[in-house]
Amino acid sequence: MSNIGDLVRNPNSAEDFLKFILYNGYQYLHEVTAELGSFVKNGFLKALFDKGPQAMDKAQLLVKTFGNTLRFVQVVG
Repeated sequence: MSNIGDLVRNPNSAEDFLKFILYNGYQYLHEVTAELGSFVKNGFLKALFDKGPQAMDKAQLLVKTFGNTLRFVQVVG
């Protein structure tokens, strides 16, 4: 699979991103489907859209779910 990181740094990134998806569409679709499936399995989407009285703060839920990823992006980015 191509390196999308090279495309992101390109000033024409929107066009290049679409080219990346065109050439790697099946792999991209597979990975997105797997991620969405994991959000359904672990209850993330249900918790995110819960309107009940026990609903978790959305910001807290996002930090709980993606906190380690966000820290990694801040360090690397």
